[in-house]
Amino acid sequence: MSLNGPSSLRSRRRVLERSPPTAVTADTAGAAVTGRRVLFAVLGTLTMAGSLALAALALSPGGLGLLDIALLVLFAITLP
Repeated sequence: MSLNGPSSLRSRRRVLERSPPTAVTADTAGAAVTGRRVLFAVLGTLTMAGSLALAALALSPGGLGLLDIALLVLFAITLP
């Protein structure tokens, strides 16, 4: 068995055979990415609003005072 024989040549040709890559249109990909970005922004905003509402609920049994509002503002600054 020779390394440079016909069987070796055939296996090399077989490796080089590739199907052409399928192209994705920029419009289709752009619309999908935009939709995901909008969904992410909406979910992030809802998460932050829910976190602030729960924090306000936790601070409110005695009523919201100046310190409670200051804590809510500082908490809102740390939210993503």
